[in-house]
Amino acid sequence: MFNFQFKNLKFFSVLALSACAAPDTTSLTSQAKGFFGIFGSNSFKPSVESESNSLAMVNRELTEIMASSPASAKLDGSFQEAVKSSVEGNPDVLSARANYQARLASIALVKTGREFRFDASLLGGIEDITDETVGAVAVINGKKMIYDGGKIDSFISRDEFLAQASLAEYKLIQNEKLYSALAAWVDLKRYSTLNGMIQSRLEVLAPLIEQLEQVAEAGLGDASQVAAAERTVNMIRVTEKEVAQQLAQSKVVFENIYGSAITEIAFEGAMISSSVPSLTEKLPLNSAPSIVFNYARYGAAVSNYNSVIAKGGFDVAFETKIQRPLGGSNYDSDESVGIVVRRTIHDGGSLEAEKLVARAQVSAAIDALKSAIRATDKKIKEAQEATISIRDAMVIANTNARNVRDEISYLRQQLIIGQSSLDSVLSAEARLYEAEANSVNLISDQYLSEMAILAALGKLGPIFELN
Repeated sequence: MFNFQFKNLKFFSVLALSACAAPDTTSLTSQAKGFFGIFGSNSFKPSVESESNSLAMVNRELTEIMASSPASAKLDGSFQEAVKSSVEGNPDVLSARANYQARLASIALVKTGREFRFDASLLGGIEDITDETVGAVAVINGKKMIYDGGKIDSFISRDEFLAQASLAEYKLIQNEKLYSALAAWVDLKRYSTLNGMIQSRLEVLAPLIEQLEQVAEAGLGDASQVAAAERTVNMIRVTEKEVAQQLAQSKVVFENIYGSAITEIAFEGAMISSSVPSLTEKLPLNSAPSIVFNYARYGAAVSNYNSVIAKGGFDVAFETKIQRPLGGSNYDSDESVGIVVRRTIHDGGSLEAEKLVARAQVSAAIDALKSAIRATDKKIKEAQEATISIRDAMVIANTNARNVRDEISYLRQQLIIGQSSLDSVLSAEARLYEAEANSVNLISDQYLSEMAILAALGKLGPIFELN
């Protein structure tokens, strides 16, 4: 008898639980869909790992994780592929993407609150020691929310806004890492060029430096001119050491991002410059990741406030309960079904306190959004002004370099006939390097300013075809 009743219980439980609909992870409110449209279609779908895979991920050794942590970008393809692969494998970007996927999954979890829920309990043991009553009882409870004053809708809206914030944060981190990857390439190119220039200058100056050393050893010539020339040579050699150190540091940064500091791929600056909006073009600040992120956080705060207000209402639910005694239990059979209305009569003031907290969170979110708008606008305008100043400075730097080259040619001719000094030629060569180095630095700074504008607007990702 006991086995028969227990089998009936299992069959009924499976039948009842199978009626629960699976959560729809693809459906969002119309408000959320419009917001997601800022970034285009959603290309990420939350995936569920199997239990064995989850355990494998948890049980990974630190040494194994450390072994897989170095960067490994594709440096045997195009410039675009190299930059894209370095960002796609960046741990911060992958973490932000996983956080977004988790937020999407949390929406599905909240939506299950609308569905019919069943839970089953099986209690067995000694019911009464005195009477020596031993038995078991099976209890199945079912519940479906009919009306909750909008609490579930507010929770769903809140989680959708949080998912939007996670997506914006993903885009923000993606653009920041793109900027860092490109900046590392710009600096490596900058200091490689400067190192090549200083080495070429030293090769040109080698005969003059050797002649200066011979003059100094022999004690010939004007002592003050010889000392001045030696100071110039020392300054050039100090500059050489500084450039070599900066080049070594830039290689470390580049290797940390791309996995290697050796690449034959050329930096394609034209790809960056051609994507920068013109000064007369209206900037789309409303799609800037930092602004979208803070606006979504504001929307989540408002939805949370609405959910708190809804707590002051009442809930209406359809509930059912089935209880069956098994194996000689003294419990009675019980079946109940009906509508249940619930409302908190007195909560000691906790609801009002929650409202104060929620209102403060909304106010803080608005201020954070305003701050993000100001900061983004300031960052873009500063970069725009920098690009204008750099263009003017580049014209002057190129003119100076051309003039110094003419001066060096004249001084070398004068040195042959004794009408010039070694110090004059060496000083002119040092000024030529300074003028040419200034041009290289200005071009590099120009790229950095242009990339700062694109990163702030969230435009670097589309350039490199990153989702």
